[in-house]
Amino acid sequence: MKYIYQIINQVSGHSYIGQTNNFLRRQEQHKSDLKRGVHDNPYLQKAYDKYGPEAFIFKILHEEECDQERLNELEEEYIAKYNTYENGYNCNRGGQQHNGFESKLKQDDINIICAMLEFHKRPGTILGQYFNVSNTTIYRISHKLSHADLSTNYEKLGYLTREKIYLDFCKENNLIPTIKYYSCRKISREQAFVVYIYDEYGNGKRNYIAYDFGLCDNITRHVRKKETCLDYYEVYKKLTLEEKITILCHYIEKYNRKPPELLETLYNETISSQAQ
Repeated sequence: MKYIYQIINQVSGHSYIGQTNNFLRRQEQHKSDLKRGVHDNPYLQKAYDKYGPEAFIFKILHEEECDQERLNELEEEYIAKYNTYENGYNCNRGGQQHNGFESKLKQDDINIICAMLEFHKRPGTILGQYFNVSNTTIYRISHKLSHADLSTNYEKLGYLTREKIYLDFCKENNLIPTIKYYSCRKISREQAFVVYIYDEYGNGKRNYIAYDFGLCDNITRHVRKKETCLDYYEVYKKLTLEEKITILCHYIEKYNRKPPELLETLYNETISSQAQ
């Protein structure tokens, strides 16, 4: 079930309209953020600080089993109906594509936030203090519940560009870079290439690769799923098939393994030509 809800200031008469798929959980989240003074809506937080918690009540305006597009339309309609953008606490005219503070956070800001979320181990507090926003705002950006178009633009950037944004931000703010993939540097680039080859051409889940390299299964699994060592993967994507076969030949010769199914014929032909 999806809900359109209203937070009403019984003293001033101003209100806020929102959407959720779990009204009780969202209500408690609002109350918790307001109580701690970290709500991502500055107008609602300021009113809460002035009037106190007893001034505010929560009310369900509409509930319906519907898709996200319909829910966005309903939110826009109710914000217009109660005029909570011009004369209330809403910071935009509603709809998920408008959530957050687009006028405050620009593309460069979202690039930094997304880069920190991608590479840094604990970015929430740092980002909240730097941009003066709550953890809820960072959460919404990370899940594309806010600034989705700007986050999508960030994702279109190349890996090295995204990494540079992160490293530059760390340098400017005297932060020690803690890129997530550093934790799995027990695997070399050439070893990662072998994992990618078997994953791309077959036999991708076999754990003998980890055994051969003396690695934990989790490391090769994370590499295979592109959850770590993404800089290695950027280089791998540029390799030619001939270069991959060369890497594969070295691995098979050293560890006496079978080639992946889709490369078996080509591998045998390469071995035969080398023998001649």
